Amino acid sequence: MTLFFTILEYFLPTFALHERRRCLALLFILANSLLASAMVRAELTVTSTLSSGEKNALSTAAVVANNALTRQRQLYKKVDNDLRRGATASFKAHSASLKSYPLYPYLLYSHISRNIGVSNEPAIAEFLDDYASLPVARNLRKRWLHRLYQRRQWQKLTTYYDPTTTSSAQRCEYQYARYKSGFKKTALSAALSLWSVGKSQPKACDPLFKLLIEQGHITEVVAWQRYTRAILQHNFQLARYIERFFTSATYRDKAVLYRTVDRQPAQVGHYSRLSSDSAANRGLIEHAIGHLAKHDATLAIKHWGHYRQSHRFDEASQGRVLAQLIKGLHKQDRHTAALNYLNDNIALANSHLLESQLRILLRDNNWPVIKQWIHSLPQSTREQQRWRYWLARAQLMTSGDPEVIDQAKTTFRELSRFRSFYGFLASDRVGNPYRMAQNPLPVKKPEIDALAKTPALQRVREFFALGENLRARREWYQATKNFNTEQWLLVAQLAHREHWYQQAILAMSKARYWDDIDIRFPQAYRQEFEKQAQAMNLPLSLLFAISRQESAFAADVTSPAGAKGLMQLMPATAKQVARQHNIRYKSSQQLFQPSKNLSLGSRYYKDMMLRFADNRILATASYNAGPHRVARWRRDTGGKLTYDVWIETIPYSETRQYVQNVLAYSLIFAHHLEQTLPLLSSAEKQQLL
Repeated sequence: MTLFFTILEYFLPTFALHERRRCLALLFILANSLLASAMVRAELTVTSTLSSGEKNALSTAAVVANNALTRQRQLYKKVDNDLRRGATASFKAHSASLKSYPLYPYLLYSHISRNIGVSNEPAIAEFLDDYASLPVARNLRKRWLHRLYQRRQWQKLTTYYDPTTTSSAQRCEYQYARYKSGFKKTALSAALSLWSVGKSQPKACDPLFKLLIEQGHITEVVAWQRYTRAILQHNFQLARYIERFFTSATYRDKAVLYRTVDRQPAQVGHYSRLSSDSAANRGLIEHAIGHLAKHDATLAIKHWGHYRQSHRFDEASQGRVLAQLIKGLHKQDRHTAALNYLNDNIALANSHLLESQLRILLRDNNWPVIKQWIHSLPQSTREQQRWRYWLARAQLMTSGDPEVIDQAKTTFRELSRFRSFYGFLASDRVGNPYRMAQNPLPVKKPEIDALAKTPALQRVREFFALGENLRARREWYQATKNFNTEQWLLVAQLAHREHWYQQAILAMSKARYWDDIDIRFPQAYRQEFEKQAQAMNLPLSLLFAISRQESAFAADVTSPAGAKGLMQLMPATAKQVARQHNIRYKSSQQLFQPSKNLSLGSRYYKDMMLRFADNRILATASYNAGPHRVARWRRDTGGKLTYDVWIETIPYSETRQYVQNVLAYSLIFAHHLEQTLPLLSSAEKQQLL
């Protein structure tokens, strides 16, 4: 602060003290905005009333601020590395100068974490109080509570316990501490709820559960509730353990029956053994019918018909069983029987079941029944763009009546107003131009700047600047988890401004604001994309679309399956592509480099295009699900389906949505690039799949 004040005093000697202070405040506002990204910038926008000397003063001060922040970042990295190695001297030496740095709390956490002991309670308590919202605070609290549990500091443990951030183990230790603190009745009541779940609890719960057992709280009734839950969740080891609590022949016999029916579901046909219309028996019957349907759906339907007459199953249960029976019939190649049985029970079918069966009808080109069943969908589902499109298609396929044809075309014209896959399909049907329906958000710079200055988002900025993206995302999640719609829109604009592409896209989705396509579909890494598009002779808009769908332009992400980088390449695929095309490739870590990832990913997509005769539908499906699956799906459909039907009936819902998104996103990026491209080429539309 003294340095900045001196600079202003030197350049603006005629200003009064309060004016200099206002200048200083303005400086920090402008500098913060400019320093929000990792790049060091020193341009300031000033009003035209300032003299050139005043502008130079502010510009020079901003450079100094930049340099100061750069030094703080460097110092932070040094101290952080030292603390990771166990050295604390540099933290003690530089703590004072780093306290103003947004990431100082993380250094403090690392320092405190070296001594999670009762002697360090004041520092721990202060951190938990001052930085409760930090992601690392949860871990500190967890370790601190466990240490208090080990030290038998029961009263302190109950004081520091936070029910919003706990695991099952912590809940058990907390109730044990409450019991030891004299709250025995309420602690044991809570313990009973923890014990009664259908899964094994962590070992930390053993002392608490021992109290329940020793004091006789685990009755046969209580044990039976947990036993049935364990059986229905296939947790047989836990079920075996619970059987020790059954002391009467009645419960022992019931346990044998449940275990037998679960393992041999055909035993559900012994009606007399499950004649009691109890909630537990209804649960077992539903469970067994579902299992039996996988192997013998016809027999399952027979038994289910009996129990529907003798037991009071609610509609939700009947709907779940119906879905299992239909699935089993299809698996056993009894497709006609499945459709007939569903038609007889269509009032019980949920939207998901009806939609899956409609896709089977589409694959069979059974247009009359398609039209009938679409009308059976719940209104909210029936009015979705997807089923409005297919109802119009069914109308055209089943009627030559000019009035019906005109009705179908009216539907297509209405759908063509939407910026979506079905909107684009409908546009092609009636020859309408694609509508982008762009409505950019109004820029509220003061509010965005104020949000950027909040401690949490300053930490996000710094972590991204330092390349610690995982920590940045954790901070982002913590900072935004309680945001309202207006805050999501503001933070989306902030993230877009800072080139946090994934966060901007996520924020727009959270706000459910779809019409600012500049934010939702950024031209990230454009130079690298253009290079690969030209090298592979692929549309630039298509490569953008694939990466937008795969990673939302997060170059450093890894999927749960192990796919990495912008185009989400599996390491094995990357290695294979590199070997086939003589591309230099050393390790999977290179997939986090945008240029390398795009080089390999675009080459792989080009291979798919060559394999499937430049058909983007098949190439895109192959990129997601693999070429062997796509080849099998094509054999299954026998080259009888039109392009839109084939896409709609892709067996994997993920791949189906993937293909639809990539094709639609390609048009949006083409709009950004001021290119006029069709959703699909004439050749792609004419090819039967």
